Amino acid sequence: MRPWTTLLLPLLALLPGAPAQAQDADGAIDYVVEPGRSTLAILVYKDPDTIAAGASHDHVVVSQGYTGFITWSQGDNGGCKVAFDLPVSGLSPDQPAMRQRYGLHSTLSDGQRSDVKKNMLSREQLDASNHPRITFEASSCSGSSGTVQVKGALTLRGVTKNVTIPMEVTVSDTDFAAEGRVTIRATDFGFEPYSAGFGALKNKNEMALIVDVKGRPR
Repeated sequence: MRPWTTLLLPLLALLPGAPAQAQDADGAIDYVVEPGRSTLAILVYKDPDTIAAGASHDHVVVSQGYTGFITWSQGDNGGCKVAFDLPVSGLSPDQPAMRQRYGLHSTLSDGQRSDVKKNMLSREQLDASNHPRITFEASSCSGSSGTVQVKGALTLRGVTKNVTIPMEVTVSDTDFAAEGRVTIRATDFGFEPYSAGFGALKNKNEMALIVDVKGRPR
Protein backbone atom coordinates (compact mmCIF):
# COMPACT_ATOMS: atom_id res chain seq x y z
CA MET A 1 0.00 0.00 0.00
CA ARG A 2 1.34 3.42 -0.89
CA PRO A 3 2.20 5.77 1.99
CA TRP A 4 0.12 8.93 2.32
CA THR A 5 2.79 11.35 3.35
CA THR A 6 0.96 14.23 1.68
CA LEU A 7 -2.30 14.92 -0.10
CA LEU A 8 -0.42 15.69 -3.33
CA LEU A 9 -0.71 12.29 -4.95
CA PRO A 10 -4.47 11.95 -4.38
CA LEU A 11 -4.99 15.41 -5.81
CA LEU A 12 -2.87 14.64 -8.85
CA ALA A 13 -4.89 11.52 -9.47
CA LEU A 14 -8.01 13.65 -9.89
CA LEU A 15 -6.53 15.76 -12.69
CA PRO A 16 -7.88 15.24 -16.21
CA GLY A 17 -5.87 12.59 -18.02
CA ALA A 18 -4.55 11.01 -14.82
CA PRO A 19 -4.36 7.21 -15.01
CA ALA A 20 -7.20 5.22 -13.43
CA GLN A 21 -6.28 4.12 -9.95
CA ALA A 22 -8.98 2.01 -8.28
CA GLN A 23 -7.38 -0.94 -6.50
CA ASP A 24 -3.92 -1.74 -5.15
CA ALA A 25 -2.22 -5.08 -5.45
CA ASP A 26 -3.19 -5.91 -1.85
CA GLY A 27 -6.89 -5.26 -2.53
CA ALA A 28 -7.00 -1.76 -1.02
CA ILE A 29 -9.15 0.79 -2.83
CA ASP A 30 -8.57 4.55 -2.87
CA TYR A 31 -11.71 6.64 -2.36
CA VAL A 32 -12.30 10.37 -2.56
CA VAL A 33 -14.93 11.76 -0.18
CA GLU A 34 -17.82 13.55 -1.88
CA PRO A 35 -18.87 16.58 0.22
CA GLY A 36 -22.19 16.78 -1.61
CA ARG A 37 -23.15 13.41 -0.10
CA SER A 38 -21.33 13.87 3.20
CA THR A 39 -21.55 15.87 6.42
CA LEU A 40 -18.82 16.83 8.86
CA ALA A 41 -20.40 18.63 11.81
CA ILE A 42 -19.73 19.77 15.35
CA LEU A 43 -22.53 20.08 17.91
CA VAL A 44 -21.82 22.81 20.46
CA TYR A 45 -24.02 22.78 23.55
CA LYS A 46 -24.95 25.67 25.83
CA ASP A 47 -24.32 25.35 29.55
CA PRO A 48 -27.85 25.03 31.01
CA ASP A 49 -26.70 26.07 34.48
CA THR A 50 -25.83 29.67 33.58
CA ILE A 51 -28.07 32.62 34.45
CA ALA A 52 -28.89 33.50 30.82
CA ALA A 53 -29.12 29.95 29.51
CA GLY A 54 -32.69 30.57 28.39
CA ALA A 55 -31.49 33.26 25.99
CA SER A 56 -28.70 31.17 24.45
CA HIS A 57 -28.68 28.31 21.96
CA ASP A 58 -27.13 24.99 21.16
CA HIS A 59 -25.35 25.15 17.80
CA VAL A 60 -24.47 22.92 14.88
CA VAL A 61 -21.48 23.88 12.74
CA VAL A 62 -20.86 22.13 9.41
CA SER A 63 -17.71 22.12 7.31
CA GLN A 64 -17.67 23.27 3.71
CA GLY A 65 -14.88 23.29 1.13
CA TYR A 66 -12.96 20.39 2.67
CA THR A 67 -11.11 17.48 1.06
CA GLY A 68 -11.08 13.87 2.23
CA PHE A 69 -9.24 10.77 0.99
CA ILE A 70 -9.52 7.19 2.20
CA THR A 71 -7.65 4.00 1.38
CA TRP A 72 -9.52 0.90 2.55
CA SER A 73 -9.11 -2.85 2.21
CA GLN A 74 -12.19 -4.94 2.96
CA GLY A 75 -9.98 -7.78 4.11
CA ASP A 76 -7.66 -5.70 6.32
CA ASN A 77 -9.16 -2.80 8.30
CA GLY A 78 -5.82 -2.27 10.02
CA GLY A 79 -4.31 -1.05 6.77
CA CYS A 80 -6.67 1.91 6.42
CA LYS A 81 -5.49 5.38 5.48
CA VAL A 82 -7.68 8.42 6.16
CA ALA A 83 -6.88 12.10 5.62
CA PHE A 84 -9.13 15.17 5.91
CA ASP A 85 -8.27 18.84 5.46
CA LEU A 86 -10.86 21.46 6.50
CA PRO A 87 -10.61 25.25 6.04
CA VAL A 88 -11.71 26.99 9.24
CA SER A 89 -13.18 29.82 7.15
CA GLY A 90 -15.51 27.23 5.58
CA LEU A 91 -17.23 26.41 8.87
CA SER A 92 -20.90 27.36 8.62
CA PRO A 93 -23.00 27.63 11.80
CA ASP A 94 -26.68 26.93 12.30
CA GLN A 95 -27.98 26.38 8.80
CA PRO A 96 -31.76 25.88 9.27
CA ALA A 97 -31.78 22.44 7.61
CA MET A 98 -28.86 21.29 9.74
CA ARG A 99 -30.49 22.52 12.95
CA GLN A 100 -33.59 20.51 12.10
CA ARG A 101 -31.51 17.46 11.17
CA TYR A 102 -29.81 17.39 14.57
CA GLY A 103 -32.88 18.17 16.65
CA LEU A 104 -32.26 21.89 17.27
CA HIS A 105 -35.73 23.17 16.48
CA SER A 106 -35.27 26.90 17.06
CA THR A 107 -34.13 29.04 14.13
CA LEU A 108 -31.39 31.67 14.24
CA SER A 109 -31.61 34.81 12.11
CA ASP A 110 -28.95 35.64 9.54
CA GLY A 111 -27.63 38.27 11.94
CA GLN A 112 -27.38 35.79 14.79
CA ARG A 113 -25.62 33.27 12.54
CA SER A 114 -23.16 35.96 11.46
CA ASP A 115 -22.41 36.79 15.09
CA VAL A 116 -21.91 33.12 15.93
CA LYS A 117 -19.41 32.73 13.09
CA LYS A 118 -17.56 35.92 14.03
CA ASN A 119 -17.21 34.73 17.63
CA MET A 120 -16.25 31.23 16.51
CA LEU A 121 -13.39 32.46 14.29
CA SER A 122 -12.12 34.98 16.84
CA ARG A 123 -8.71 34.85 18.45
CA GLU A 124 -10.21 33.62 21.72
CA GLN A 125 -11.92 30.68 20.01
CA LEU A 126 -10.62 28.95 16.84
CA ASP A 127 -8.17 31.80 16.07
CA ALA A 128 -8.74 31.34 12.34
CA SER A 129 -6.22 33.97 11.27
CA ASN A 130 -3.36 32.05 12.89
CA HIS A 131 -4.71 28.52 12.49
CA PRO A 132 -6.66 28.44 9.23
CA ARG A 133 -6.97 24.65 8.86
CA ILE A 134 -8.29 21.65 10.76
CA THR A 135 -6.83 18.28 9.80
CA PHE A 136 -7.30 14.63 10.68
CA GLU A 137 -5.03 11.75 9.71
CA ALA A 138 -5.73 8.18 10.82
CA SER A 139 -2.91 6.08 12.22
CA SER A 140 -4.81 2.76 12.47
CA CYS A 141 -8.22 1.11 12.27
CA SER A 142 -9.46 -1.94 14.14
CA GLY A 143 -12.65 -3.96 14.41
CA SER A 144 -14.85 -6.06 12.19
CA SER A 145 -18.44 -6.65 11.03
CA GLY A 146 -18.81 -3.02 9.98
CA THR A 147 -17.88 -1.48 13.35
CA VAL A 148 -14.42 0.06 13.20
CA GLN A 149 -12.37 2.09 15.70
CA VAL A 150 -10.58 4.75 13.68
CA LYS A 151 -7.60 6.14 15.59
CA GLY A 152 -5.78 9.21 14.43
CA ALA A 153 -4.41 12.70 15.00
CA LEU A 154 -6.85 15.63 15.05
CA THR A 155 -5.24 19.05 14.72
CA LEU A 156 -7.39 21.98 15.78
CA ARG A 157 -6.22 25.50 16.57
CA GLY A 158 -2.63 24.34 16.11
CA VAL A 159 -2.94 21.61 18.77
CA THR A 160 -2.78 17.93 17.82
CA LYS A 161 -4.54 15.30 19.91
CA ASN A 162 -5.07 11.59 19.36
CA VAL A 163 -8.73 10.63 19.09
CA THR A 164 -10.58 7.36 18.48
CA ILE A 165 -13.82 7.56 16.50
CA PRO A 166 -16.17 4.55 16.52
CA MET A 167 -17.43 4.24 12.95
CA GLU A 168 -20.02 2.12 11.17
CA VAL A 169 -18.41 1.40 7.82
CA THR A 170 -19.99 0.04 4.65
CA VAL A 171 -17.62 -0.49 1.75
CA SER A 172 -17.67 -1.97 -1.73
CA ASP A 173 -15.67 -1.69 -4.93
CA THR A 174 -17.90 1.19 -6.01
CA ASP A 175 -18.83 3.02 -2.81
CA PHE A 176 -17.63 3.90 0.69
CA ALA A 177 -19.79 5.07 3.60
CA ALA A 178 -18.93 5.68 7.25
CA GLU A 179 -20.83 7.20 10.18
CA GLY A 180 -19.72 7.94 13.73
CA ARG A 181 -19.21 10.53 16.43
CA VAL A 182 -16.77 11.34 19.19
CA THR A 183 -16.69 13.84 22.06
CA ILE A 184 -13.90 16.41 22.08
CA ARG A 185 -13.19 19.23 24.56
CA ALA A 186 -12.35 22.83 23.79
CA THR A 187 -9.75 23.01 26.57
CA ASP A 188 -7.90 20.02 25.10
CA PHE A 189 -7.19 22.23 22.07
CA GLY A 190 -6.10 25.30 23.97
CA PHE A 191 -9.20 27.48 24.28
CA GLU A 192 -12.03 28.04 26.73
CA PRO A 193 -15.68 27.51 25.78
CA TYR A 194 -17.31 30.70 24.51
CA SER A 195 -18.90 32.85 27.21
CA ALA A 196 -20.46 36.30 27.40
CA GLY A 197 -21.93 38.64 29.98
CA PHE A 198 -19.25 37.76 32.55
CA GLY A 199 -20.31 34.12 32.38
CA ALA A 200 -24.07 34.77 32.34
CA LEU A 201 -24.12 32.52 29.30
CA LYS A 202 -21.51 30.10 28.02
CA ASN A 203 -20.99 26.90 26.09
CA LYS A 204 -20.12 23.53 27.50
CA ASN A 205 -16.54 22.34 27.24
CA GLU A 206 -17.64 19.10 25.54
CA MET A 207 -18.55 19.12 21.86
CA ALA A 208 -19.71 16.28 19.60
CA LEU A 209 -17.78 15.75 16.37
CA ILE A 210 -20.07 13.98 13.88
CA VAL A 211 -18.78 12.23 10.76
CA ASP A 212 -21.14 11.03 8.02
CA VAL A 213 -19.12 10.58 4.84
CA LYS A 214 -19.56 8.89 1.51
CA GLY A 215 -17.01 8.45 -1.23
CA ARG A 216 -16.27 6.93 -4.60
CA PRO A 217 -13.19 5.23 -6.02
CA ARG A 218 -10.81 7.67 -7.64
